[in-house]
Amino acid sequence: MTSEPRRQPDITNTPASRGLAVRPRRSLQRTVITGLVRGLAGGVVATAAMSAVMLAAQKAGLLGEMPPEKITGRLLAAAGLRRKTPEGARQAFSMLLHFAFGGASGAAFGVAHELWRTRSRTALRRSHARRVPLLAGLAFGTAIWASSYAGWVPALRIMPMPQRDRRGRPTSMVLAHWVFGAVLAKVVAR
Repeated sequence: MTSEPRRQPDITNTPASRGLAVRPRRSLQRTVITGLVRGLAGGVVATAAMSAVMLAAQKAGLLGEMPPEKITGRLLAAAGLRRKTPEGARQAFSMLLHFAFGGASGAAFGVAHELWRTRSRTALRRSHARRVPLLAGLAFGTAIWASSYAGWVPALRIMPMPQRDRRGRPTSMVLAHWVFGAVLAKVVAR
């Protein structure tokens, strides 16, 4: 029994043979997990920055009751627990829900960013590669504001639509969500 000689692969026309850098492709699972972790961390950090903007707006008299506290109060009332829950516990629960929402939103952004970054076929210059996540983060923050404050929050009658809300709150909240998006993009793009 004679065996045929093993054929060597043709390596004369590969990206590496043409002097191009070749990065090994990451698995989809690794890409998604990386995006989840970066996005979750970025979402929590971005929520802290956003909360600072909201606190400043509240001190300036633009917000009244903080929107996360209004939302939490409505949730507790719907469950029949608002009056039974001490004020300190309500505030802690409000903060926990706000950071959980920010972390989950950040995780979604992080996965989308990692998939875009690893699957992008376009060779972006370094300066463009940094600007794209920032613009995406600002757009993402705007989308969260719009879907929440002009979407499900008024639909559940927790707060009025932005055009009917107290003066200064919609602008303050858009700015806070832009801060969220910018910080999120900065953390995720590292």
